Amino acid sequence: MSVGIFSGLNAQDQPTVPALLKRHLFYGENWLEILLVPLRVFFQGRDDDMQHFDGVLNPILLILLPFAFRVKNSDIGYMKLFSIFYFLLVFFTADMQIRFLLPILPLLIILTVTGIKQVMDFTGTKSIVATGVALLLSLNLVYLIYYFKEKEPLPYLKGMITRDEYLLKHQRGYTAIRYINQNLPLQAKILMVYTGDRGYYIEREYYYNSYLSGQPLREPIEGSKNALDVARKIKGTGATHILMDERIFDEFIENNLDERQKLLYYDFLKGYLTKLHASDGYILYEISGVKYTKSS
Repeated sequence: MSVGIFSGLNAQDQPTVPALLKRHLFYGENWLEILLVPLRVFFQGRDDDMQHFDGVLNPILLILLPFAFRVKNSDIGYMKLFSIFYFLLVFFTADMQIRFLLPILPLLIILTVTGIKQVMDFTGTKSIVATGVALLLSLNLVYLIYYFKEKEPLPYLKGMITRDEYLLKHQRGYTAIRYINQNLPLQAKILMVYTGDRGYYIEREYYYNSYLSGQPLREPIEGSKNALDVARKIKGTGATHILMDERIFDEFIENNLDERQKLLYYDFLKGYLTKLHASDGYILYEISGVKYTKSS
């Protein structure tokens, strides 16, 4: 039930793959790497990289945290308990992403400041501690410089390039989205499969199960006897097209469907999907060869 908190979906719509198992199946991480996620999230974060938590945290939030646990204060105690509970909730029920941790970020900052004070009081060397804290905080400046250099906003802000040109350079998958906006009819409805959170660029109706899920295709495949049944069930949702990250979905098919279901999917792919566009690993299909029947 709690998965829906982080995906914004109803519980019955959730992927059946457990959050920790997803890291093994989709990212190829071993179980030691998965168990170390609570530490890695503070050191290995990367923007626009779902495997690496889609964001960056300063490790100071972890390094000084243990010192705050020495404080005997009820308010601090409540902060610690809630932070631990919430962090574990995200760890066990969702694909760990920095934005899911935002509700406890203010608490972690307060606990970090408390930890700084504890270190200063314990060591009696305020200047050394302050220098160490300043060095850790300087990582924020390094990040901002790197981020500004990577995203190159000035050419767009100065009007030297268009919005489309900027997105084509910096947003993987935007070539396919531009094709959708320029070529698909206004009444098109697109099923998004393993596309991440890119729907906000699409100027047509679209839907997905979650940012990283193959369930919208897996469920009709599992419940069908032939490829025509699969096509009818997907078409019955109102979908006219499918946009997918082919590499990730191929891995999903290989790891989550039995041999009969795989053959069923490939029959559906061959018989009822027409490839309209392919770029950057994304493929846009049109669902064809089956009459539209709205499901109830």
